[in-house]
Amino acid sequence: MEYRLKKQITIAAAFFAAVFLIFLAFFFSGGQAPSCFDGKLNQEEERVDCGGPHCAPCAALYMENIQVVSADFLLFDGRYDAFAVVKNPNSQYGASDLKYRFKFYDKDDQFISEISGKSFISAGEAKYIALSNIDLAAAPASVKIEFDPVIWKEQMRTNIKLPIFSKKYENTSGLGVIGVSQVSGVIENQSNYSFSDVGLFAALLDKDGKYIAVNQTKINNLRSGERRDIVIPWFSEIKNSADVAKVVVEASANVIDDSNILR
Repeated sequence: MEYRLKKQITIAAAFFAAVFLIFLAFFFSGGQAPSCFDGKLNQEEERVDCGGPHCAPCAALYMENIQVVSADFLLFDGRYDAFAVVKNPNSQYGASDLKYRFKFYDKDDQFISEISGKSFISAGEAKYIALSNIDLAAAPASVKIEFDPVIWKEQMRTNIKLPIFSKKYENTSGLGVIGVSQVSGVIENQSNYSFSDVGLFAALLDKDGKYIAVNQTKINNLRSGERRDIVIPWFSEIKNSADVAKVVVEASANVIDDSNILR
């Protein structure tokens, strides 16, 4: 009888010890079971409350802001061209409605004016954004670009390639063509998609990497696999055009907007 009693006491003690340990674990965990909303890094999550076998992918919750690589402006034909190089660090998400503002400041860093625009950016893309023919009441000394809150969308169309070949700048004032100078080249759509609109941006730089002029246009109905000659003209004289040492031409298509995909 004594042995049986001791056994019962031992079992009871082990049971209550187990219950006590469970209580302690529950208490120190904040009083809740692990979940994808507990603000803790647990249950094999990659980051707090995301990733792993139980929670949503981290990319859906942790979206990085647009990165501004550079922003600058040029005085051209009495008005200003503002442009910036920006990058989307998100590898799976893009934005088809990217709203931005160029803000101009004087030499004392006092605000002069701002002008708004709208663009798009693909997942992982670095691109130029530009606004031209801007009239300002005072001469600016610097410019910044800011973005409205971005509505990110998962990008299902990938492997977008729109390389430009045979880039060339030339003075065309005596050749009987439209404009007084132009950048020309050949674009090839190496993507699996055909696009209603493709934006083109051109920049002329001197040997020191300083911008001389920028311009932009767009082409329509570029089919998958198509090669096409492109021309981006200037209609006024470019100062220091003799110093052009580098020609940059980039193409970009809104792959998130279904209306820009040709069927």
